[in-house]
Amino acid sequence: MPGQNWLVNGAILKGEKMALVWETLAYPADMQAVSFLLAKFDFVVAAYSHADWDHCLGTNGFSFSNVIAQQNAIRRFKFELPATLKKLNAKYSKAWEDVCPVPPDFVFSDKLNLDFGSFRLELSSFPGHTPDGMVGYIPEYKMLLAGDSVEEIPVINDPKEVPSWIKHLKKWLTEPDIQSVLPGHGEITDLSLLEKNLKYLIALMEKSPVDVETDNPFYLDVHQENCKLMGCSVGK
Repeated sequence: MPGQNWLVNGAILKGEKMALVWETLAYPADMQAVSFLLAKFDFVVAAYSHADWDHCLGTNGFSFSNVIAQQNAIRRFKFELPATLKKLNAKYSKAWEDVCPVPPDFVFSDKLNLDFGSFRLELSSFPGHTPDGMVGYIPEYKMLLAGDSVEEIPVINDPKEVPSWIKHLKKWLTEPDIQSVLPGHGEITDLSLLEKNLKYLIALMEKSPVDVETDNPFYLDVHQENCKLMGCSVGK
């Protein structure tokens, strides 16, 4: 982001005949910078973990064959992203003035499996942080691409989504083969981050005082806002 050290994680999956870009990041220039990695592929798709602006506004920096998302993303592209872009341009001196959001043209409801030849990508709906959240699991790499479904401190937008969030975290914690987790922000980690997020969200549901171990100003603010939304004491 302009004037801030705020990074979003993406990934490029290269198969035998096709490639997939997981998250197109915040600017078209982000995709232009990695386009050389995709040059040999005739078929390249993008996948949004969810339609938050910092994960999907880079799409028109590359000519993708298709754009995949969970079906609830369509409504977000229609109603939320235009308003978000207007706010961003007002705050950051029109830094996104020439950006044109690219909505998904291929959506799914619950699950979608993609075969890359030497490996598979299993996409699964994961509502919680947002209603259009999804994760991608690569069995051959034992890796979970998690987007913002897990984070140092999970960002709650709608308290009504928290029970579903908890259910999906519990489900993925029963997947013993996962060895690495790529969150939307922060370092590559493992299932311990899901465990940490699950414990945190359950405590908020139970209206318990919640302590957090972070000195990141952004996540401290997130924690305070989460507690306010959930009607909890802030803790330490």
